[in-house]
Amino acid sequence: MGNDKVTLAKEGEMISTPDKAYMIFRLKDGWRYEEYTNKDGSEKNEQVRMYFKKWDKVFDLSSFKLQRTNQDLFKNAYQMMNVKQLSYEIDSADRYRSKVPDKIYGYISPYVSLADKDSTKKLPGKIAAVKSVLHTYDSSFLSVVPDSLRIRVLQLASSHARSSKNLVEVTVSDISIRQMNYATYKIEWHRKFTLSFACVLLFLIGAPLGAIIRKGGLGMPLVVAIGFFVVFHIMSITGEKLARTGAVETWIGMWMATAMLLPIAFILIQQARNDSQVFSKEWYMRIWSKVAALFKKS
Repeated sequence: MGNDKVTLAKEGEMISTPDKAYMIFRLKDGWRYEEYTNKDGSEKNEQVRMYFKKWDKVFDLSSFKLQRTNQDLFKNAYQMMNVKQLSYEIDSADRYRSKVPDKIYGYISPYVSLADKDSTKKLPGKIAAVKSVLHTYDSSFLSVVPDSLRIRVLQLASSHARSSKNLVEVTVSDISIRQMNYATYKIEWHRKFTLSFACVLLFLIGAPLGAIIRKGGLGMPLVVAIGFFVVFHIMSITGEKLARTGAVETWIGMWMATAMLLPIAFILIQQARNDSQVFSKEWYMRIWSKVAALFKKS
């Protein structure tokens, strides 16, 4: 419909209230135009024009006010937990995992009488015993069992099987979700230490690099530093994914990047102490000349 309310004024002033809750447009010597659309659908509309000597247009600023989010909504997020809270969640997940076999047995035992939570070695003996009892009955006895009773037994057995299957599937789904949470808590627990150690590790790499690379400016040192950071980041992401999927232990995946770069840091420190020329072009040229001379002699 367009803008059907227009206000024009020769001069104006924009001020805010002392409590910053409202903004006021103080307009002087102007006109206010407002157009009304007819409800009957006709093309003729009504326009109202109002002249004012002084007019204050007030805007509510409450929607722009910073509203602090309730902390209770995020206090259970693993990113907000400290080491003690993460350790408690990990211990709770371990206790739940130890009770899973008992829960599954409790679901199946009312429907399957041969279920044994202690050991499955007794199942073949029980099955053989049941077969021996069934063989003692003559087939003529089974023939007198009415069809309605057979159908009812089959329906009851099918219902029990579906019930136990659904309970087991729900338990398995719950276990998979808790397993993901368990891996997440362990990853976040190790991250509290790996990030701190990574800062020290990158310093141990960067400090000797600054002593070894003698070129001034930001060119070569910046390229080498970015290269080490990219390698560390890629290995960190890879290790975390391996730990999250359970391919490796959590501590192996989270400490893999630092463990691989730590020997490089010690090597660079040793080279810096010996005033090495690892990043010197002339040093490589001299080595190449020596190697080429050996081939020429041979």
